[in-house]
Amino acid sequence: MGSNSRSLLQSFLEVVNTLAKNLQNGTLELVELARGGVSLDDVGYVVRRNAPVLVLWCLFVFVIARMCCGGRGSRKVKTRENYEPGKVYLHQHVPASGLPSLSPFCLKLEMFLRLADIPYENVYKSLGMEPGPKGKIPWIEYNGRAMADSGLIIQFFKEELEIDLNRTLSTTDRAISRAFVKMLEENTYWWGLVYFRWIENFDVIGSLFEVGWFMHNVLLRRAARGLSKTLWAQGIGRHSPEDIYAITEKDIMAVSEFLGEKPFFMGEEPTEADATVYGFMAEILWAAPESSDLYALVTEKCPNVREYCVRMTRRYWQDWEGLADKC
Repeated sequence: MGSNSRSLLQSFLEVVNTLAKNLQNGTLELVELARGGVSLDDVGYVVRRNAPVLVLWCLFVFVIARMCCGGRGSRKVKTRENYEPGKVYLHQHVPASGLPSLSPFCLKLEMFLRLADIPYENVYKSLGMEPGPKGKIPWIEYNGRAMADSGLIIQFFKEELEIDLNRTLSTTDRAISRAFVKMLEENTYWWGLVYFRWIENFDVIGSLFEVGWFMHNVLLRRAARGLSKTLWAQGIGRHSPEDIYAITEKDIMAVSEFLGEKPFFMGEEPTEADATVYGFMAEILWAAPESSDLYALVTEKCPNVREYCVRMTRRYWQDWEGLADKC
């Protein structure tokens, strides 16, 4: 720990210690007054005199509780009382720019529901609306139960409805499928989507989300600052744009090479991986600025990726006019 960090920690502990001592002194004074049988006016005087300390202490406890628990684990969300049994209510961001969602994870989950032929209904959430049980989008309601995380939701339906889109895959192919899915979700997402959308191309993100000046320059800018700090903490934000693009290019080239001329990502039939591959590649193809290197990557260097997205859209999204029009 550096000297600055030690100094900050020491100052923080001194403030906490002072608050605790003042609170303790105030409490002891009230106890002594109670023993002495004094009037309520005297008690009120002590309470008023120590009120600022009490308020600060309560605020301190609240902040620590939020730091330790806020946004972690599950939280209760209100679910509908009148639901249709067996129907999924998919909570996600409102459609924009002709896409069902600008979140690859929302698009991935909705694609899985279509691949698995699970009946669902979209429940759209505007930017800034309260998210789901784990503080994120997407999340679902199913038979009165709320669930979050696209991967865990898919796993739930695999077990609950005995659905196995990977039934034709060998053990080795299942491992390859998982490796590509995790590459896209844990690597390509941050390098190829978050950075290029929220940092490099922030000036056009307002038109992408189809929002006005205030939303773009206040709320979205605040989100971009938070993501910038996250990218820096992860290490991605410490690289040059050229290095970030090079790493993203390797990921997408790997997808392109493995896909080849196959109709689906893993072969002749759709599998679980297609939900993720489509969800992420469609976001790059149809949400990246056409002048960007990222767009050129999936249209010029990896044309089979574009062809794959078009093919999947025509097969599974004919009811979505905005998306079908892009093909």
